[in-house]
Amino acid sequence: MAEIKLIDIGTTADDGTGDTLRAAFNICNNNAYVLKYLQGPCVGTEYLDVRMAVKNFAVLNDQYFPTANYYISSIVAGVSETGQYRYTIEVSRSLTFTVAGTVVMCYTTLSATPKTAVENVYLAEYNTSKIWGKILIDWALLTLGTTYTMNLPGKGFLFVLNPINPMVSPPGGGGVSPSVHSSAFTATGSESLYLVTAAVDPVIDLWTNCVGSIRIKNSHVAAITIYTTGAADTIDGYGGVSIITNPAIVIDPGVIIEISPTSTANTFIVTSGSYTPYSI
Repeated sequence: MAEIKLIDIGTTADDGTGDTLRAAFNICNNNAYVLKYLQGPCVGTEYLDVRMAVKNFAVLNDQYFPTANYYISSIVAGVSETGQYRYTIEVSRSLTFTVAGTVVMCYTTLSATPKTAVENVYLAEYNTSKIWGKILIDWALLTLGTTYTMNLPGKGFLFVLNPINPMVSPPGGGGVSPSVHSSAFTATGSESLYLVTAAVDPVIDLWTNCVGSIRIKNSHVAAITIYTTGAADTIDGYGGVSIITNPAIVIDPGVIIEISPTSTANTFIVTSGSYTPYSI
C-alpha cells in the first residue's frame, strides 16, 4: 500500500536512533513517487492507493441530481474467483458529505489475467439511477487481490464538476431556466420548471393565483408529494377522471409532471407525467 512516510530523525542529534542516510533518502524517493502519481479526482481519506489509481471521472448523464456528491464506495482489484480475477468498481451518490448514499454506477468483470494497465472504464447505470459515467483507473497502482471499501462519501470522494443540466439555459440566452428548490415553496406557474432537489413537498397555489401550467421535476432521491393550497382544490387525472383531493399526488425521482389550471373553478388537470394518487 502506497503512503507518505516520515523520516525518523531520532530523539536527539547524533544519538544513532534515527533512520540511516540511505533509509532516509529511500523514504524521500518513495514520497516523490507517491506525489508524482497522486493526481486525480479522488480525494477520499480512506486509501491512498485508490487516490493514486483513479485518474479521471465523469458523469455522462446527471440531469436529475445536480447537487449530489459522488464517491467510490468499492473497488475489487483482481480478487481470485473460479480461476479468474474479479474486477469491480462501484460509484455511489449521496446528497450529503457525511451520510452514506446508494450505488448508482457499477462496472464488474472477470479477467483471465491480472490487469496491469491504465483502463478507461464505462460505468453502467445501477439501481435504476438513470445515470452512468466513465472512470480512468490505473490497475497497477492497486494491490492485486484487495477489496477496497469506502462506506462514506468522505472516504472515497470524487471531485467532479456537475454536468450541465439540459434544462438550464446556456450563456447567451435561449432555452429553459428552472428554479431550484431545496425548501418549501408554492408554485404558481410563473417559472418554466420547478426543480426539487431535497425532501420538499411542493404546494400548488390557489386556482385563482396560478398564471399558467406548473411543471415540477423531482430531482430528489425519494418520492415527493404535491399538495394543493385550498381544501376545495382538486387535481384530475388524464381526461378529467380520478379526482384526487388534497393532499394530491406522489411523483417518483426523476419524473417531470405538468399540472394545468382548467376553466372549472378550483380544478387542475395532469397533462403529462406519471404519478401515484396520495393515500392516507
